Amino acid sequence: MGNRMKKFLIGILVSVIILTGVAGTGLIIVGRPLQGILQGGAYIIASDAPTLDRQMGRIFHTFYGARVAVCDGSADQVQIMAALVASEAPVTLSGGSFNVTANITMSKNFQGLIGQGFKTILKLDAGADDDVIVIKAPAGQQSCWNVIIKDLKIDGTKATNSQGSGITGVPRRSILENIWVYQTNDDGIAIEGVGTGNRINWPIVEEVGRYGISVNCTDTWITDAIVGNSDNASIYMAGASTKIINGHFWQNWVGVIVSPLASLTNCQINDNYFEYMDREAILVNGCSLYYTTINNNVFWRNSRDSAGTYNDIDNKIASTYYLQNVTIMGNSFDGHDYSGYGLDLGTRSRYNLIVGNSFSRMVSGNITGTLTDNIIQANYGAADYP
Repeated sequence: MGNRMKKFLIGILVSVIILTGVAGTGLIIVGRPLQGILQGGAYIIASDAPTLDRQMGRIFHTFYGARVAVCDGSADQVQIMAALVASEAPVTLSGGSFNVTANITMSKNFQGLIGQGFKTILKLDAGADDDVIVIKAPAGQQSCWNVIIKDLKIDGTKATNSQGSGITGVPRRSILENIWVYQTNDDGIAIEGVGTGNRINWPIVEEVGRYGISVNCTDTWITDAIVGNSDNASIYMAGASTKIINGHFWQNWVGVIVSPLASLTNCQINDNYFEYMDREAILVNGCSLYYTTINNNVFWRNSRDSAGTYNDIDNKIASTYYLQNVTIMGNSFDGHDYSGYGLDLGTRSRYNLIVGNSFSRMVSGNITGTLTDNIIQANYGAADYP
């Protein structure tokens, strides 16, 4: 069938849908997805999408092949990956659940996977023991450029799998946005490699078995993140120029771990809220941190274990090695009358600016460690601040 005939028949079909008003029953293939299909994109429909959506999807499949498909609820990654291969524009997923038995691999530059918000669920099947989405470098490249993944939920079904992360891989100049990851055995989101310039906006990560978000590449922005109940750190930071801005982190083992594997520079940890961590809110663990700002954060009732008791390690910011030319300014430290310090500089930190912080109910003291060769002024709280 020629392209002109396809467009003619589709035009008649869409006209009938609009005139009869069935679009109000849940059919969305005639909106943004249809426009995307006509522009070279793809649309994949979940097995539990409305009946009319699925019926129309089967009709469109006869015209567009792999670019429009209806899943059957088993190994749905097959249809999704076929669409990613066939499409020259983002692949749109309908609302509903997509059950995956192996990872969805994205290995083309300028590729996208876009859902309908948290109504779109990618669910790892029991016993799959795999990541849900993997961003893989195309042949001859070290990273995958300009990938976009947004507006969907990932369920790692931790109870019925022994391993697997939500999203992993080697993106570059890519966007992960409005993604909710929960119940994975490993990391929620983990990006690495030589890729730079990635943006992780408005993620929600809950109840994962390791790091909420792990970053081991440079110039990554993590904005408006919500991470709770992870078994390790909210964020594992191992890339220079990482920015963690305006997040809310609660009931994780540690808030932010700065990697012991690297010396990092030009990072920002600003305007975040840390509460009920089992240990430190920010831990600079055996590495050097230079030319970084830790400003305008709230540290509230951290070092609290899952049983509601408090641990002896109650430092809100702690360095086990070296801070240099770091600005720590405008933070609020509330120790809630349990042992520990607000800020532990360790034994080798120098040339840091620690100004305008407030300390409350820090039983062991406000600031400890190397206090010489640092500027420590106008901090407010109990009498023991320098």
